[in-house]
Amino acid sequence: YTLSLHAALPISAACDHGARQEWRLSGTTLVNTATARCLTGNGSGQVSAAACDGSDTQDWYNLGSRLVSAATGRCLNGNGTSEVYALTCDGALQQNWTLTRPPAPAS
Repeated sequence: YTLSLHAALPISAACDHGARQEWRLSGTTLVNTATARCLTGNGSGQVSAAACDGSDTQDWYNLGSRLVSAATGRCLNGNGTSEVYALTCDGALQQNWTLTRPPAPAS
């Protein structure tokens, strides 16, 4: 499964390599390629894709295989029902994410 975007809600979905599943790292901010919206987390654990505003609620850092919110210290978490939210980092497999580079364009 991969981090995907449905409307303004990040979800966990089967990989289809669509633009809504492409996120680029801009500093410490994850920006969705299709919408140019930033992954945003709040203090209650809700995660959305919002207009990029440079706030710390849009800053995420890698801690091993986890994506941790700079604002809350919570880990990005996905579950089997496609929900994505931020929880206390506890080492659960649902908190493991892999950042990969997109394939090089064909020449």
